[in-house]
Amino acid sequence: MKSCPICNSILVPAVKPVPGEIKDHSISKETFQVTCCENCRLLHTNTAPDTNIAEYYISEDYASHNLSYLNPVHLLYSIARTFTLKSKRRLLREISSGNRILDYGCGTGDFLSTMSKAGWITAGFEPSDDARKEAGKKNISKLWGEPKSISGSYDAITLWHVLEHTENPKATITDLKERLAPGGTIIIALPNYKSPDAVIYGDFWAGYDVPRHLWHFSRESVSKLAASVGMKLSGTLPMKLDSYYVSLLSEKYLNSDKQSISTYFRAIKRGFQSNKKAAVTGQYSSLIYTLTE
Repeated sequence: MKSCPICNSILVPAVKPVPGEIKDHSISKETFQVTCCENCRLLHTNTAPDTNIAEYYISEDYASHNLSYLNPVHLLYSIARTFTLKSKRRLLREISSGNRILDYGCGTGDFLSTMSKAGWITAGFEPSDDARKEAGKKNISKLWGEPKSISGSYDAITLWHVLEHTENPKATITDLKERLAPGGTIIIALPNYKSPDAVIYGDFWAGYDVPRHLWHFSRESVSKLAASVGMKLSGTLPMKLDSYYVSLLSEKYLNSDKQSISTYFRAIKRGFQSNKKAAVTGQYSSLIYTLTE
């Protein structure tokens, strides 16, 4: 890809502090080239595979679909998820006056299950057959495996760490906008490559997660994306626990040959330091963006 899907500007090789090449530390161990939009600063994994991308998700370490509580990183992910599900439910209650929600990329359905118990009418899209099968065991009104099959109108549409996986983020948000009820909100959670922990870990920063993450966002690029589809970035919120989880994974990649208890303490320290700096700059490891018309 030679031009940005958001603003059509030229994509050029990324320069420091963004690595120009990033290794897939978790599964394939392959290295991928990263380019950057000259205008909106959107990053692109420009040598990602065109086909068989599903093979790059097949791993016991891919925590969002496969949890092992014997794995310290997965255990932290599970604990953090308990808190984040509650905070997500609280956020939806605060920003939406309706009760119809579509979760785009719903995984195994835990978030929608939480919302259903809170009285929401729930629907989900999930391309993974295995994850969708698990979601189907929960109290979710509608589930789809193909984007073109999605129907209905929704007061809130959520994408929790999903947009970075899509082939074309602008086309995805354009399609979802058509599913918004009047006064509805699109909520997007994304890793932030301008965060302090991203700068510290560089090529080893787990938030890049190439080639599964085809796109890498900052607040600037999300604002440009919103404007390009006739919406506005109406709010930005931090995901403070992500800095700890991402730092744990990053330390694992950085010290793959010498894992020790000190590795985990260092990750927690760096996660704390990242949040402390972000409290001033706003550049948290992950950010939640709210888009409205």
